[in-house]
Amino acid sequence: MKEISWDKELPPDIQKMWCQWVSEVPRRSELQVPRYVLSSSTGEPTDVLELHCFCDASQKAYGVVIYTRVVKDCNVEVNLLVSKSRVAPLTKITMPRLELLGALLAARLASKVKAIVDLKRPSKVFFWTDSKITLHWIKGSSKRWKSFVSNRVTEIQSLRDTSAWAHCPGKQNPADFLSRGVNVEILLNSDLWWKGPQLLREVDFPTDTGNDDTSISLHDISDELKKTSDYSPLTLTVLNHNSFIDGILKKSNNYMSIIRVMCYVLRFIHNVKNIERLAGHLAIKELQRAEIYLVQLVQQGEFAEEIKNLRKGATVPSNSKVKSLNCFLDESGILRVGGRLKYSDLSLDEKHPIVLPDKHPLTLIIVRYYHLKYLHVGSNALLYHIRRNFWIINGRNVCRKIVFQCVACFKNKPVLESQIMGDLPRERVTPSFPF
Repeated sequence: MKEISWDKELPPDIQKMWCQWVSEVPRRSELQVPRYVLSSSTGEPTDVLELHCFCDASQKAYGVVIYTRVVKDCNVEVNLLVSKSRVAPLTKITMPRLELLGALLAARLASKVKAIVDLKRPSKVFFWTDSKITLHWIKGSSKRWKSFVSNRVTEIQSLRDTSAWAHCPGKQNPADFLSRGVNVEILLNSDLWWKGPQLLREVDFPTDTGNDDTSISLHDISDELKKTSDYSPLTLTVLNHNSFIDGILKKSNNYMSIIRVMCYVLRFIHNVKNIERLAGHLAIKELQRAEIYLVQLVQQGEFAEEIKNLRKGATVPSNSKVKSLNCFLDESGILRVGGRLKYSDLSLDEKHPIVLPDKHPLTLIIVRYYHLKYLHVGSNALLYHIRRNFWIINGRNVCRKIVFQCVACFKNKPVLESQIMGDLPRERVTPSFPF
């Protein structure tokens, strides 16, 4: 594309192309396309009509052309049925991707044409492309490729069976006229365009077109291969925080049971990586480490941006829910509430409670655990006991919700009675002289 202003004279090369195009305009009236090719001369209505779709692409455009083919009394009749082209995207993409776009256009157009043709007579569709890379993509699994290729291959495979796709030489592909362009003189006298390639006009047309060799060099398609992770399955599970903790929480809603499950998971990881193996009953340090690890997973899933900023030495985002808490990261990477109790004799959890989100399932499980541990205390007392270890966003509302949902508390909620007061003394209600 050349940037030329309206008042500037065109360069000689563009002027030459423009003059040639203008000179060919009158000859375009000589182009005549049959209005109806599904006539009785193309065989009996019960004969199967073959639809052959050719697709091609270049850096300028991509397109598809469809021909009808009927064999009658050892005579083959091929006719141009429909064609369609599109300009290549402005953003530059590779040739294999453009060829794939042409194949997708062919699959979509053939699906619509076949639905119309089948109203008159049965039809069978064949697809042709001169790109072996595109053919390799279509005939293989779409899961191996990046999203651009994978999505389009999946759609192509859903529209038509992959056995209908075959390879044709580039010189015998009439769709080349659509992708590269052609002048009127060549188009008028081209049997390749009007009657299709020579292979369609042969009586003994090959029926095993879908068995072409699609093997290509891995170097040709390495850029489109989906990247695979080098992590082991165990590491992948640990890195996927949400799915990992959700899987544990689905097994139980008891906080201590979840802690023990996490203990055994961490013990298994330790035994796999180290010669010294852990066995026997769970130790207190293991329980504490499992609780910290669970909190880390929750915080990394809910406060990822805040933790990332604090590790860089920056402040948390202005729209963060923990902006007013003056949070910091401790030695274990746990997000804790700041404050002014740094030099007090209280424990670390009491001075700087661990921050938890209000709507996470683990948070609700922890609140229920404390509610049962302290014998169904009310919401205010429950919030007090929790804040000795955790600071829950909107903690008061969460505690009220848990207490309200507690069946035992609802059944045993006392109904307060009001004391009926006696009558006031006569001296209090009867006017009299003070002396």
